Amino acid sequence: MTSDLFKRVKYVEVESPNLKQAYRDEYWPKDLLPIRDKLPDKRGTPRWLVVKDGKLVSNVFPTASVEAGWKQTLTAIEKAVGT
Repeated sequence: MTSDLFKRVKYVEVESPNLKQAYRDEYWPKDLLPIRDKLPDKRGTPRWLVVKDGKLVSNVFPTASVEAGWKQTLTAIEKAVGT
């Protein structure tokens, strides 16, 4: 992400000790639990969520390639911040 764009977003990384625990409450910030609860599928990582004003605007779970998933997410971030 370009440094100018990065300054305009809040980046949160959810880390768990293993894949099976990735969606457990204790690893998610409390303000993101309602977003997590609305995800249609709660398995697997990586997953990139873009949230704006408390609403989920992008949910990317890359199946083809991580690079393609990140590009899709970056586009969603740029759109959300109005670049």
